[in-house]
This record gives sequence, C-alpha cells and structure tokens, in this order.
Amino acid sequence: MRIIFFIILLTCLSCSGLTPQEDSRLTIPETVALSTVALGVMNSQGLLAVGGSGTYIMVNNIPYVITANHVLVESPDTLVACHVDTTVFTDPLPGQCIETTEQSYIDTTHDIAVLRLQNIFAAALPAYIIFEYNWTLGEPIMISAYPFSMYSLSFGNIGMCRNIGRCVHDAAVWWSSSGGGVFNMNGDLIGIQLSHWVDLRLPDVVEGHKVFTLIPNGLLD
Repeated sequence: MRIIFFIILLTCLSCSGLTPQEDSRLTIPETVALSTVALGVMNSQGLLAVGGSGTYIMVNNIPYVITANHVLVESPDTLVACHVDTTVFTDPLPGQCIETTEQSYIDTTHDIAVLRLQNIFAAALPAYIIFEYNWTLGEPIMISAYPFSMYSLSFGNIGMCRNIGRCVHDAAVWWSSSGGGVFNMNGDLIGIQLSHWVDLRLPDVVEGHKVFTLIPNGLLD
C-alpha cells in the first residue's frame, strides 16, 4: 500500500509540473526584492551613480517603474533602472539596466512619478499595487530600496496617515531610499518611500525621513 501511495504522489507531482525537489515557493521578501530596482545615471565607465529607488510594475503589458517625483527633479539626466541580482553583492552592481523613455505620470501632490521603460526586465517580478490602501495604526510594513547602491529590506510599522495620503513609519531608511516601495506583509505595493518631505506651509522645514505616500487611485488610467 505504501508503494502504491508513493507512486500516486509522484504522479500528482508530475501532473503539476513539479518534482519533489522543485516544489518550492518564493518567500514574500524574495518577491518584494525581485520587483525593486535602483535608479541612477550611467557614467562613461558604465558604472551606476545611484540617485534613488523604484518598483517595477506592468500595466497592459507595458513595463514601468514607479518612484518618487523628487528623484526625477534631483536627477535631470536620463535615468536608467537597474534590476539587480540581490543574491550577489559586488561593485559594480550585477544585473540588467534599462533606460527610461518618458515620464508617463507625475503627481506632485503625492510626490509620485511613473517612468516607462524601453524593455521588459528579464528576471524581475512586477509588483501588485493596492491603491489608496486601507491602513491600520501599527500595521507592519516592509520598505524595499537601494540606499548607497546596496539592496535593503527594512521592517517597521505605520504610525498615522494624513488625508492627502502621507504616512509616517518607523522603518529604517537612508539617502537614496527615495522612491523605494512600501509593501504590506502580503507583498503588495501600498506606497512609495519619500526620504524627505517639505510641508508647503513650512517650506524651510524638513519634516523627517520616515514618511511615505499611499498610491492614489487613477495611476496610469
């Protein structure tokens, strides 16, 4: 009976296209990392000067990167998006870099920008977006970004959100974390990290580095 059961089990696995050794799943942090890209400018040596982070998305089979609008303002040159093998840490970063072609969407109120890419990333995994996320106080989140040309996945909690979609959190972020994706614990993209945010009522005051914006409805409609 044991032999018959084992044969049936192998038959079921082969029907699903999986062998016992291949029956594995990506963890949620791995799927988050696979959707994260570094944004920057390539110099004459082909090295990337990282100026921010972004998240790879697909809309109607067209590849885009969603990031913070101030990353574009602070980097006037044509940006490239680099999808990096996060299992290998060398300098320069290994991976595939694709030039952006146009700014498809800019929302200065929420400090969000969407860049269209020339090609599809070969090994990236597009993120799933939840618009105007229904957050809860203290909810755990992940922030996926490329500060200092190195991949970082930090964990924290949502503090409070204002009615314009700006939220505070306590996850660790650094310079060039700007534009990085904010994910819930299911791996859904719910916001964009803003490494700095200036209140229009107090233009000379930087309110802090631990602020993100929820993704508004109508993105790329």
